[in-house]
Amino acid sequence: MILTDLTKSGYLLLKKDRSELISQIKELNDLLDDIDFVYPFLESLFDPKINLLEEDGKYLGSIDIIYPTAPEPVQIKFEIGSISDYTNDNQSKLQEDLDNRANQILKEKFPLHFS
Repeated sequence: MILTDLTKSGYLLLKKDRSELISQIKELNDLLDDIDFVYPFLESLFDPKINLLEEDGKYLGSIDIIYPTAPEPVQIKFEIGSISDYTNDNQSKLQEDLDNRANQILKEKFPLHFS
């Protein structure tokens, strides 16, 4: 599809190629729209953005679940443990516990999505 023929036959070939490309792009956009309907929900389950919060001397985690039909994400909060249980030397343990607890909560709330 190199534009070297600037004659009428080149134009007709370019017109045909352009039409085919537009059709392919439309098909791919339609497919992407279908995928984008459910992708944010699945992403919030399988690649969640987990937030760490401090409240009343405890560490809490939160995850936003993006439902395809809900106007706003639904936040799930869960307890990790007492702040005193985690020292500066134990920050990797805090992250590990946060991730593990988040996965456990998601599996409990959405068992059909985890096999």
